[in-house]
Amino acid sequence: MSGNVATHYQNSAGLVKSPFGAYVYPLGKFVQFDANDKFQNMLLKIIAQDEFQRMRHIDQLGFVGWQFTDTHHTRFEHCITTADTAGQMFRAAGINKSIPASPDFEWTAHVDMHRMQFMPSMAKEFDMDRQAAIAAAILHDIGHTYPGHPFEGAIQAVPLEHYKDHEEWGREIIRHSEIYNILNSYSAGFAERVIGIMSGDNAANDIGPQVLDCNLNADTLDYMRRDQENTGFNAAFPQELMLELIYGIKFIKTPTGGVGIALIDGVPEMLFTQMLSARADLYQNVYFNPMHGGAEAFLPKLFTGIRDALDSEKYKSAVQNTNNPFVKFIESRGTDYEAYLRLDNYGFYQMAKDLGRLKIPGLSDIATRYKNPTAGFRGEEVYNSWSQTTPEKSEFSVERQALERNGGIFKEVVIPWYKPSKGEIYCFRGPDKLVKFSEAYPAIANNKSIIASKFFMNEM
Repeated sequence: MSGNVATHYQNSAGLVKSPFGAYVYPLGKFVQFDANDKFQNMLLKIIAQDEFQRMRHIDQLGFVGWQFTDTHHTRFEHCITTADTAGQMFRAAGINKSIPASPDFEWTAHVDMHRMQFMPSMAKEFDMDRQAAIAAAILHDIGHTYPGHPFEGAIQAVPLEHYKDHEEWGREIIRHSEIYNILNSYSAGFAERVIGIMSGDNAANDIGPQVLDCNLNADTLDYMRRDQENTGFNAAFPQELMLELIYGIKFIKTPTGGVGIALIDGVPEMLFTQMLSARADLYQNVYFNPMHGGAEAFLPKLFTGIRDALDSEKYKSAVQNTNNPFVKFIESRGTDYEAYLRLDNYGFYQMAKDLGRLKIPGLSDIATRYKNPTAGFRGEEVYNSWSQTTPEKSEFSVERQALERNGGIFKEVVIPWYKPSKGEIYCFRGPDKLVKFSEAYPAIANNKSIIASKFFMNEM
């Protein structure tokens, strides 16, 4: 699914640059598909569907791109390279399967051996379970909209009687589109197998949910690398270290009988702690930057204002006449499937433009802020911060009461950097002994950061 662009361009489609060099070929290569391979040809057919192509118009970082203006990478390439990263993890784990755990293990020799053995393994087909996981990886964000996760929190404030999150919408899109038939044309029952992995159904596949949704997963590795590079925070955990971390995994039977991911020696353990630290840096410096926080805080008011305008005899027809998918989706109480498929960058900015012209009190002002984000969220922000150290909860309680007395809102986010419930990572302590990462490194695993954003919005 990868190779040299100049040599193989005529046999591929939808070339996407991989953050990790595409199936561990030398760094800087591209993900590309061999149309003569049955599995890869099936993935190409999925990519060609309108439901998948719509992700070209959904920015990966949503409102974050207002402050970090180089971050216009999309869900489209993220899904493709997440699938490629999952493939790399499978190949690494497949090679490491034959390597005994030993405290005397020589990491440098291991890496050299990896680089020699990966290329001959390229011809080896993955088994059906791993193929299903790769297909799930390429489809994992197909249910997203613009601006991504903030949409899901804000739309619940409307409220919508038939609300579904992006994962539920993703499963519905697969089942209601040609994608379902394409998956089943590859193998009978393959579509539900893929959907089961996307749902985190361990009964359907033990390995797939681990690679997609544990503490060390293809999704996180891909978005971290791409987001770091495009926002300028790439020094914390550079590409080469991520690749070394991928090289250092192994699938194991856990003490409870399931399937887990283990780090094969002390070097990957160190790299994993560094990855967790880099992820924390991204949240504190990028994902919760002040402008993004302001835009996210105002979004429920925007959507609630649309709902109120639709319920108003005075403004209803004017709002309906915008013929905007966001308006249609809210008017349908969350049931308009065709409108949902159009909730992308362009639909959002057109909505902001059209509603800003209507001069509806409150609503038009907020919409104008989204049309011109460089000036949009500066007026009401009295204080924006995230803690350098973890503050006392009592401090937040006092500030929350003060803000709410003045008609404002207070948002507090507690982010644990490691979640044992989401897929424990194991470390080897000798040939036959495993220890949980959360037990080996309790200070790192139990670290939580409180990120607080506060905004006065009494004008609205």
